[in-house]
Amino acid sequence: MDDKIGWVREGAGDRFNEIELEVGAYFTVITDDPSTVAAKMGGMFGLSGDEMAEHPNALIGSIEQICDMLLARRERYGFSYVSVSDRNADAFAPVVARLAGR
Repeated sequence: MDDKIGWVREGAGDRFNEIELEVGAYFTVITDDPSTVAAKMGGMFGLSGDEMAEHPNALIGSIEQICDMLLARRERYGFSYVSVSDRNADAFAPVVARLAGR
């Protein structure tokens, strides 16, 4: 992801901050046991639990942890939008509410 964002930054130059970037959170699990979930999920893809937890397309953790991840990834990559599956919408709603200040 760092390389891909680097290409966009390079191509956009001074306009980078005007670009809205979206990332799909294909692997979203709200849980109080992120290590176990990440290890299990990562094993399906040949990744360690730590690698899965850090994957830019994964959001695995408590509501607070996921909020922190999203803020850190926005800072690192410049993501404006994150898409989650409709099957995760209800579980993800508290994340949206917290980040919206509600």
